[in-house]
Amino acid sequence: MSALIILWSQVQVLVGPPRKTISIYLLVVFCILGMYPCQMATKKLSEALLFIDTNILLDFYRVEGRGSGLELLDLIDKHNNSIITTSQVEMEFKKNRQSVILKSMDGSKLPDIKSINTPAFLVESKQNNAVEKKHQEIKLLHAKILNRIEVILKDPIRKDPVYKTLQRLFKVRTPFNLNRDDETRFEIRELANKRYMLGYPPRKSGDTSIGDAINWEWIVRVAKEHKKNVVIVTRDSDYGHREHINDWLRQEFKQRVSNKKDVYLTNKLSKAFQMISVPVSDKVVTAEDELVERAAEVLVTGIGASTAVGNVIVTTT
Repeated sequence: MSALIILWSQVQVLVGPPRKTISIYLLVVFCILGMYPCQMATKKLSEALLFIDTNILLDFYRVEGRGSGLELLDLIDKHNNSIITTSQVEMEFKKNRQSVILKSMDGSKLPDIKSINTPAFLVESKQNNAVEKKHQEIKLLHAKILNRIEVILKDPIRKDPVYKTLQRLFKVRTPFNLNRDDETRFEIRELANKRYMLGYPPRKSGDTSIGDAINWEWIVRVAKEHKKNVVIVTRDSDYGHREHINDWLRQEFKQRVSNKKDVYLTNKLSKAFQMISVPVSDKVVTAEDELVERAAEVLVTGIGASTAVGNVIVTTT
């Protein structure tokens, strides 16, 4: 990159102030030569905190691939002092954790080996016997996986790495954690109830609780008191659409926090960490991109709504 800057400065000296056509031409050349990053880099923020919505935390029971899931989980653990959270998020996570795991188990059923129609004259062949043997091995391993999931459901405090990591997040003593020991929660609830009655976002259509309003009021309180930018990570439309924060929420944030601070929206935890300058591997970024794409397909087609429990869970010892 430094070589590119030197080369660009030399071009400026030779041709004078850059004209639009020259600039575009050189940019194209540099892209072709691989000397310039043609894709825009993820925006980097200073003085920023993350708010991770409950649906993102529950995705640790859906994501496939041990490496990617565990790495993101590890990032939460290492940077939990940069995360805004509430007892509301904790309640929603613990309320829905079991049902998400059980629903995911529906997608981990064994294939029907009987659907493989072996011709009668090959039933006693070595190949068919090998298939039968492998099928029995798979059934045994599958039974072990289901047993391990049962252990995780029964004893999450000791056996579930997701639960243990998030328990540390919910219990960490930071000024960004609104837990049940903090008397401020009563004031936040009053503000949340008011915005719910007035129909303010964030809220789902037909919502009957003030949960999202509680989280938003706490986000604003933390951002104002600590002079922070905020990155909200969610795959719900409560706070906006795709990566565009709701218009009213952005305006409200500016008015109540500061015109110099901003609130951002992303549906990817990996991108959120990158935005606050935490390194994330390409493997994790790719895995989460695929997860978001699959989730979008489910919303559109309804196909694959029950996904297999990820290796994040079943490989736990």
